Amino acid sequence: MKADEANQCGKCGLCLTSCPVYKATREETTAPRAKIHLIKNFAHDTLPASDRMQKKLQCCLMCGTCTNMCPGGVQHDILFMRMRQEMGSRQGRSKEVKAAGAILPKENRLRLVSKAARLGASSLAQRIIGRMRIGNIPIENFPMPNARPFRDQVPEIIEPSGRPVGTVVYFTGCATNHIFERTGHASVKVLTRMGYRVILPKNQGCCGLPLFFHGDIKQAEDTILANIDVLQAVSCDAILVDCATCGSALGHAYPQLMTELDLPDRPARRLAEKVWDIGEFVFRHFDQLAPHLDPGKNKETVTYHLPCHLKNHGQEKTMVENLLKELPHVDYQKTGDWDSCCGGGGFFFNEYPEISKKIVDSKIKNAVNTGAQSWATGCPGCRVQLSGNLPQKGMMDVCHPMEIIVRGLKQTAKTDE
Repeated sequence: MKADEANQCGKCGLCLTSCPVYKATREETTAPRAKIHLIKNFAHDTLPASDRMQKKLQCCLMCGTCTNMCPGGVQHDILFMRMRQEMGSRQGRSKEVKAAGAILPKENRLRLVSKAARLGASSLAQRIIGRMRIGNIPIENFPMPNARPFRDQVPEIIEPSGRPVGTVVYFTGCATNHIFERTGHASVKVLTRMGYRVILPKNQGCCGLPLFFHGDIKQAEDTILANIDVLQAVSCDAILVDCATCGSALGHAYPQLMTELDLPDRPARRLAEKVWDIGEFVFRHFDQLAPHLDPGKNKETVTYHLPCHLKNHGQEKTMVENLLKELPHVDYQKTGDWDSCCGGGGFFFNEYPEISKKIVDSKIKNAVNTGAQSWATGCPGCRVQLSGNLPQKGMMDVCHPMEIIVRGLKQTAKTDE
């Protein structure tokens, strides 16, 4: 570890005002600047690696908010990632990180795990499992995996009904492919109705960011390089993601990660220039969607949660919220904490359940008070955290913004599937 970048920290404390973990605990040791201080002392050999140090460094949502607002330009997320890698090699990695490293980069293993999870979600298994929890979330509140991977359900190239206005690549990530098929179908329907040819490369894989952020860099290297090759090979106007984490990976982290791996970053930078969150893309091209929306549809009350990775690495944080406001069938109700972290953070909700619960409970209270029927968010991890912690299962439809849009589309002569 080098101390050069850590030395940029001026200890001003601005990161404390934005860090969701610090705001929940009010403990200086959980603050970003405290972690930077640990890293600096470790780099200068004045502080040895220890289990306690590793635990302090892991107590972070890796949301990127501190990096985004730091006046000193400290790249907290990159420094934390490097240090987690160092701690993992010295102290060992958690069972969650080990499991993710064994599964996420391998599509065949993801398929097996999805089948096993689907079997585990059966009524018989639920009676056996009972009230088991992962973190604070009851097993029964986790979403049912897709019966088949989403990309197996659709063609690799999907044409619009009329002449294409453009071509987009749809990067589905792990979650849509194996859990949230409804999001995938909604996204394809919206894009083709807008006139876009949609390409879903079959060989795309996990974005790799969860592994990188938890310090398991080498495990993610192959799948990230494969994604860059696959996506670079397709001629398109834009590469769209329905997951804020995937968007942060492809559009922000990949060029930095190439540097970490001592690899050329130019292909990753060319790729990043084309990456858009699908909600932001649809808003930017709303004139192509508007004619297909039915103003006669019954109003649906909707609130919105802005994922941290979209807030910090997207085009502009109000774009998806403004998209929801433009929909004629939506009665949008904003919460005061619409853009604050939900406390999910990869494995954080399981590793630090008390802090995670404190963060999410206030968001749920505010969302419920809006009277919303649906809670839209563009991050699969946030969906699991928000829906899994609701006081009553299913009391709100926690869904992707594309699913909200689909409910307002006009019917076509050909029945939509």
